[in-house]
Amino acid sequence: MNEEARLARRQQILAGARACFVQRGFHASSVSEIAAAAGVSNANIYQYFENKEALIIALIEEEVRHDLALVHKLSGSKLQGEELRAVMSPLFLTDEGRDRAILRCEISSEATRNAAAGELLARSNDRTIEAMARGVRVSQTSGNVSGAVDADRAAELLAFVFDGLFMQRSLPGIDGEALLAALVDHFANILHPTR
Repeated sequence: MNEEARLARRQQILAGARACFVQRGFHASSVSEIAAAAGVSNANIYQYFENKEALIIALIEEEVRHDLALVHKLSGSKLQGEELRAVMSPLFLTDEGRDRAILRCEISSEATRNAAAGELLARSNDRTIEAMARGVRVSQTSGNVSGAVDADRAAELLAFVFDGLFMQRSLPGIDGEALLAALVDHFANILHPTR
């Protein structure tokens, strides 16, 4: 099997695992259920992942990459109004966004029990906040964010606000539109304190 096909099969397995983990959690999902969801055999999973823990870590790594890409995209916006809303809408207004919120809760829980997951998440949080602080500084240079704002502190606050609101997105019946509006308002208050 060539490398492209191997990567595609690996992604197929991760997609099946993601679907199972969103529905049943990391530890209630069996390798057999993951294999069925991915459309592969149990043995096929072990060709790509040593065990279920390795599969969980690979999925967390993929989510971490997604988070960092989101921060870079967000940092490329003006960090306000419609641009902010456009970047964040998929997370707050789609079923895929809700699934990501559910998975985020599962990852946070896993990080309390699994040292490798905890270290991975801690490093990710540090990188995400650093990237956000750089984005705030760039926006200050272009005049889109108040120069009076402490970029490092603002990045921490933005991360806290995002995490809190995004975790709420996992709850049944929650209004994603209201959460998104709250996010935009909080970002504005943090980045433009004199408004």
